[in-house]
Amino acid sequence: MGHSKTEKDWIAYYKTLRGRKDPGFVTELEPDVLSVDLEDQSMIISFNTKNYMRNPANFVHGGVIAGMADSAMGILAIILHEGTYGVTADMTISYLRPVPMHTKIFVRSKCWKSGKTLTFMTCEGYLEESPDEVLFTSSSRYMLVPDKQLDDYLAIDNI
Repeated sequence: MGHSKTEKDWIAYYKTLRGRKDPGFVTELEPDVLSVDLEDQSMIISFNTKNYMRNPANFVHGGVIAGMADSAMGILAIILHEGTYGVTADMTISYLRPVPMHTKIFVRSKCWKSGKTLTFMTCEGYLEESPDEVLFTSSSRYMLVPDKQLDDYLAIDNI
């Protein structure tokens, strides 16, 4: 995949999406794109945990973790395909350790294969102080949405 934008351009682009009128679920998670490696087709992103994310055992809820993993891989799909959005086709997740509250979670995502309509990603989550202790892993395929179809969708008044 040839890229007309640099890693810094993509980080800046994604940060502008966070200020949209209707931020939606991904923006509510407040992802922070920390690094993008276009050659390696990988990215590191972080999320701060918030009280609404906790489960009854006072760890981060599994559904929120799945949302973080999906967001990390989906954002990388957008970057690698120069703004073409990817819609989750399927996703698996393995929870290896409880994710503590009041922490920053880092997610390393990587694209392994990409075609015209599908791209295959994996990711793993960890805490800053222990990057070798993986908290969760996930893999997913994203269906790439043509720009015209996305433009038509975003033109709807309630978006």
